[in-house]
Amino acid sequence: MIRINKNYERMFDKEFSKAGIKFKKINQEIPVGIAIFKDSILQIVWDVEEPVAFLLKSRQLAEQYRVFFFSMWNRD
Repeated sequence: MIRINKNYERMFDKEFSKAGIKFKKINQEIPVGIAIFKDSILQIVWDVEEPVAFLLKSRQLAEQYRVFFFSMWNRD
C-alpha cells in the first residue's frame, strides 16, 4: 500500500479548500488517489519521486467507482 505523505496531505487540505472541494480522510488504505468526473476516472499513484496518473473512460466503471466512493464517504 502507498501512503500519502504529510506534505501532499497539507497541499490537498489547502488547495482543495480554495476550490471548494471537500477532502475526507478515512482509516482505510486505498492504493491510489481517485477522481471521478462524468464517465471518466482518474487514478493517481503517489510515487516517491513523481506521481503517475491513469485516465480511464467508461460509463459503467465510473458508476461503480461512484458507488464505492459514496460507501467510503458515508462511513463514520
